[in-house]
Amino acid sequence: MSIQITLTDEQVKVLSKDLVKAGINLGNITDRVKTFEDVLALYSGDMANKRFLLNYNGNDKDILASKALLKLSIIREVLNEGWTPDWNNDLEYKYYPYFDMRNNTLVYGNYHDWYTFSLVSSRLCFKTSALAEYAGKQFIEIYKDLFII
Repeated sequence: MSIQITLTDEQVKVLSKDLVKAGINLGNITDRVKTFEDVLALYSGDMANKRFLLNYNGNDKDILASKALLKLSIIREVLNEGWTPDWNNDLEYKYYPYFDMRNNTLVYGNYHDWYTFSLVSSRLCFKTSALAEYAGKQFIEIYKDLFII
């Protein structure tokens, strides 16, 4: 006997978030995350203090850069699916997207890894080169908001 259940998109998002929290693999994260809205649907962190900055719609370039950093931190957390870097482990690679700046534009270049020294903000590193590349390409407009004045 089988039972068929129909769920709304919102119910699927809530169920997916709960299954990921329980450690149940739902497939490749990059198949489930295409937009920042997808990221927010899967984000399980506290949003109470983050909403104010995420809702900012002014023109102050410093606040817009702060908003982009917050978005990229949330993206990193969701794409890493709970992984956090071990800064005491010299053998653990950490990856970040690399961009080439030409003519005041940001172009995705590649990914890089590092050991315990850092060339970028550690809060934006990924557990695999594939995730760093995906984030750099998929969310390049948000990286532009952070890096380009």
